Amino acid sequence: MNMIQLNNLERSYKTPAGQTWVLRRINLEIREGEFITIMGPSGAGKSSLLNVLALLDDVWEGEYWFREEAVHAMKRKQRSELAKRNIGMVFQLLLADEPTGNLHSSQAKEIMELFQELNQQGTTIIQVTHSDTNAAYGSRTIQLRDGWMVSDTANPEFQPYEAVKQ
Repeated sequence: MNMIQLNNLERSYKTPAGQTWVLRRINLEIREGEFITIMGPSGAGKSSLLNVLALLDDVWEGEYWFREEAVHAMKRKQRSELAKRNIGMVFQLLLADEPTGNLHSSQAKEIMELFQELNQQGTTIIQVTHSDTNAAYGSRTIQLRDGWMVSDTANPEFQPYEAVKQ
């Protein structure tokens, strides 16, 4: 069963120059117990996607399903309650944005080994990182570029939207 399913999720910001898209037509399924790494260069949309997944950001379009509950149809208070029940408690659903960014390499290794141990015990982990070393601890890597999902190691036949429309 999917823990999280995103269908055509998009996020943009209004700027003086117009609308800036940070997430474009993201379609993603996350199963219970996965250890997922979201990678991409700065500005690719990694942290924006993590904020949506964590229910910290609710100014997006598309569908977000959490254990078959329609998050996209919920009011802000309902989303907050869902987050408190499922995401806000440490070690239920663990979301990490550059978890080893400012650590010494030996400390970073300890953190990543702890994540790996938690994952082996059934904790779903989603991390955002620039580090190939940290990504190697996970079982699945999703690459973002300019807000578009461009690859998913769990789905080798994945066709990025850009490639499909050409």
